[in-house]
Parts: sequence; C-alpha cells; structure tokens
Amino acid sequence: WGEEVHMDEEMQQAIQAVSDEFKELHKLPQQEQNKAFKRLCLRWHPDKHCDEQKGLATRVFQWLQRSKAESTEGRVWSA
Repeated sequence: WGEEVHMDEEMQQAIQAVSDEFKELHKLPQQEQNKAFKRLCLRWHPDKHCDEQKGLATRVFQWLQRSKAESTEGRVWSA
C-alpha cells in the first residue's frame, strides 16, 4: 500500500482493540484462524453499521483486509 493512513482518535482506539484480537488469531490452528478472521470482518463490515458508524467501520474493515493481505505476504500484522 505504501501510503500513510490518517487515524483520528476513534479509529486509533478501534484499531488497537481489533489489533489485539487480530494478534491472538496466530495462536489458533489455521482453520480456526480463518473462521475467527471472518467473524471479525463480519463484525466490522460497513453494511452491519448505522450511517453514523459506517465511516469508521469502513476504515477498520479496510485495515483488516490490508493486514490480512500483508500477513499472507509474510509481513507482520501491525496497527
């Protein structure tokens, strides 16, 4: 991606919480990791949020997708 993402305080807090949960996925067997990641994505999917939270949910969902893509390339998940 190579671009800096501006995170307001609300997004920083959300990403920190998601990041902590995301890191715990590594402790699970691969099949369980996949299931847990899908649940995490469903929780943050923009369509599951009201209009007021859709912007935050979209950014967190995009962060999750990006982090997953980076992890499959051998990079470390980070916030």
